Amino acid sequence: TTHQVVVKSLPDVIRQASSTICHGSTSPAISLTGSMSGSVFQWTNDNPSIGLSASGTGNIPSFIANNTSGVPVTANITVTPVANGCVGNASSFSITVNPLPFISLPDNQMLCNREASQPVVFNSFSGNVTYNWTNTMPSIGLSSNGTGNIPSFNAVNNSDTVQVATVSITATDNGCSAAPVTFNITVKPSPVVVLNDITVCQGSTVPGLMPASNLAGTQFSWTNSQVAIGLAASGIGQIPSFT
Repeated sequence: TTHQVVVKSLPDVIRQASSTICHGSTSPAISLTGSMSGSVFQWTNDNPSIGLSASGTGNIPSFIANNTSGVPVTANITVTPVANGCVGNASSFSITVNPLPFISLPDNQMLCNREASQPVVFNSFSGNVTYNWTNTMPSIGLSSNGTGNIPSFNAVNNSDTVQVATVSITATDNGCSAAPVTFNITVKPSPVVVLNDITVCQGSTVPGLMPASNLAGTQFSWTNSQVAIGLAASGIGQIPSFT
């Protein structure tokens, strides 16, 4: 009597390299292959919070990576090959999803010419965050770009119009960059009073005088160092007529 014993080979799966991806990015589909034709691959994911299902059969599909925890999150993927009723040795790899760094939106600043600005200090959950910023209007006294906190500076506006600079901030941590945020620094010009000296004789009537300015809507206050000439010591608005 002859008996035939058939020993089937165990299927295998080619090991995948571990990968790291940023929150919000699209993880590409992963094609699973092995040396045995007709193999079926079953896989499990021990951390579905990253955006990938807990299990599946066949290739690992593309998915949108998710991590809002503030710290890196790692999922371990285990792939088991099956062929001809035999289960091969499992292979594992990991997918790490890094969070996006957090940027707290600074308040807009409204400054007068020569006024000191408020410094902008960045805070983050991680000590590895790098903050870069750009400034659309360096003429206000702030550099066109920089890294790290934005220092205080003396605002500059020697024009006759309001100047508005837009500051854009980006943050990068572990290769992941958050969407930039912007705020404005507005610098108002200094009003300049325009007056001419007047010489008159004793007893003459000095007509009322409204000072002029380079800026519309300027309000004036004035003082007089010599009230003996007949003019009050101080006032607001027009300098009145006096003898």
